Amino acid sequence: MDASAENLDNAPLFVDGAQAGRVTVAVPSPVLNGKTLALARVNGEHASLGTELRIGEGTGAHAVVRQTPAYDPQRLKAKS
Repeated sequence: MDASAENLDNAPLFVDGAQAGRVTVAVPSPVLNGKTLALARVNGEHASLGTELRIGEGTGAHAVVRQTPAYDPQRLKAKS
């Protein structure tokens, strides 16, 4: 997500101008060099990995549906 975590809770998400979901919680990630990590409810037709969503109206910010956990999907840190 390329937006600050401030004021993103409950922000609407859009795909091609139609609302596709809503941010439920957003926080800055200490593991991802301060990038914002968010959880959201996304309509099923837009929940595929890699789907790009626009955040809010007029913000210019966007998000991408990612696999969880986002910071270590192969869980390599847990194995080391």
